[in-house]
Amino acid sequence: MIVLKDKGVVPCLGLVDDTQPIDSQIERMMEKINEEYSELYIAVRDYQDTPDNVPQKGKTLEHLLEEAVDLQTVVETLMQILATEKEIKLEKAKVFLKNEIRGYHTDEQKEAEEKAND
Repeated sequence: MIVLKDKGVVPCLGLVDDTQPIDSQIERMMEKINEEYSELYIAVRDYQDTPDNVPQKGKTLEHLLEEAVDLQTVVETLMQILATEKEIKLEKAKVFLKNEIRGYHTDEQKEAEEKAND
C-alpha cells in the first residue's frame, strides 16, 4: 500500500486542454463532475445497503471514499481552470467563515484553521 502525505486536493491538470476555449473546458469539467457525482451517489447507496456486520462493509466504504475524492479532485481542477490560487484561497476562506457563522464547525476545526493561517 502506498501512503502519501496529505497535500489536500490535487487537481488533475492533465484533464485541462489549453488549446480549447474556456467554455469548452468548463463544459468538459461539468460533464466529469456529473459523472463523478453519479458514481459517488451509487457508492453511497451501496454503503448504506451493506449491513454493518459483513466483511464487504469495509470495501463499500473504501469505494465511497474513493468516489468522494474523485469528485473533490474534479471540482478542484475546475477551480484551477477558472481562477488563481489566490482567488481560490480567498473563496475557501469566505466559505469557511460563512460555515463558521452558521455553526457548522467544531472548536477543533476552528483551531486548525487559525494555526494554518498563522
